[in-house]
Amino acid sequence: MRALALLSFVLAGCYDPEALDCTVSCSAANECADGQVCGSDGFCASPSAAGHCGGPDGGTASSLVSVHVTIDGPGKVSIDGIGVCDGDTAEHGGCTWSVQRAMALSLKADPKHDHEFDAWTAGCSGDNATCALTPVTTLTQVGAKFQ
Repeated sequence: MRALALLSFVLAGCYDPEALDCTVSCSAANECADGQVCGSDGFCASPSAAGHCGGPDGGTASSLVSVHVTIDGPGKVSIDGIGVCDGDTAEHGGCTWSVQRAMALSLKADPKHDHEFDAWTAGCSGDNATCALTPVTTLTQVGAKFQ
């Protein structure tokens, strides 16, 4: 009976809705939380991250991923605790940082001089100058357009 209770606890852990992408190994979709699938790399993840969880640490949430910010127009994007991408000084109008997978990021678009922030063109959406982003795929691209 005790072994059955332990087995139930272990299996229930696979269905934890709070589980982060790439933290639960799997062999079938029914072993993952709601909204997640079993990727080809053997980890539960959101459909957009499925198959991209493998890495030097075996696919845990501590894997590094890249965030690439592209600036279109006179402005800059800052990522709290990470850095600033200035469209005037960035090589080819963009910047790339390595961050922890599934790390919540806060981005802010700042127009220069008498210009205005227009909209996010990738990764984020809308015309609000701030964006919350949690990258889980190997490369997350974010675009910011200023006019």
